[in-house]
Formats: sequence, C-alpha cells, structure tokens
Amino acid sequence: MTGPNFLERFRPVGAPGGGASGSGRATDTLGPEVELAPVLAALERTFDECRAFVEESEAAARRTLVEARARAAAVVAEARMETAREQADAAARVLARATAADDRVIESAHRAAARVKESAAGRVEPLAHDVVERMVAQVLGRGEGSGALP
Repeated sequence: MTGPNFLERFRPVGAPGGGASGSGRATDTLGPEVELAPVLAALERTFDECRAFVEESEAAARRTLVEARARAAAVVAEARMETAREQADAAARVLARATAADDRVIESAHRAAARVKESAAGRVEPLAHDVVERMVAQVLGRGEGSGALP
C-alpha cells in the first residue's frame, strides 16, 4: 500500500457491500508526526528506563572489570610468591642432596685413609728400624760400599 500515511489503512470504513459516503480514504490526514506523537510520548518513559538501565549496566560492567583486574593482580602476586617459595624449597632440596653426597664422599675418604694408615702402621716400624740400622752401619763404616738405601 503506497501513500504518505501508513496509518490511513486503519481508519474506519463502511460495511462491505454497496458504496457509502465513509468508505474511502480520509482526506483530512494530519501526517505521521501527529499520529505517532501519542505512541512515542507513551514510549518516552520506557526509553528513559532503557537509557538508565544501559548506563547502570555499563557502570556495573566497569566496576566488575576493575574488581576482576584487582583479583587477577592478586592471583598473579600470590603465584609469584608461591614460585619464589617453590624455587627456594627446590634449591634447599638440591643443596641437601649435594651436602649428603659430599658427606658420603668425605666419609668414604676417611675410611680409606684409616685403612691406609692401619695398613702402613704395621710396616712403618720395621722399615724405620731397618733404615736406622743401615744408616748406623754406614756411619760406623760397616756398609760403606752400598751407598744407597733399598
């Protein structure tokens, strides 16, 4: 349906049947602005409520975003502290294992040194006695020809 006024099709017309004086289009149209003014005025309150709702929603979204960023920063800070604690614990465990390994090596070296000392203790005294006798003999002139210690 073409024409300047869409709402004209809703104007009262006569009953179906023969032509009547009220059966045509109204010629006294006021235009869509005048016809829609009461509808738009009734919707004005709804428009205002929608605008207020959008503004409140945007403000709530901004607050939520600020709170979420703060919580995220707190989580990141806590994670960094936990990482530092875990690194310190790991370093302590590695140091403890290295110290234990060093202690085992040192204890093994002490045992080996004790075995060497123990085995040498039985041989040093007779060897020392023999060396002293040869030196005395050499000094006294009994073994001058040898000149060297075995």
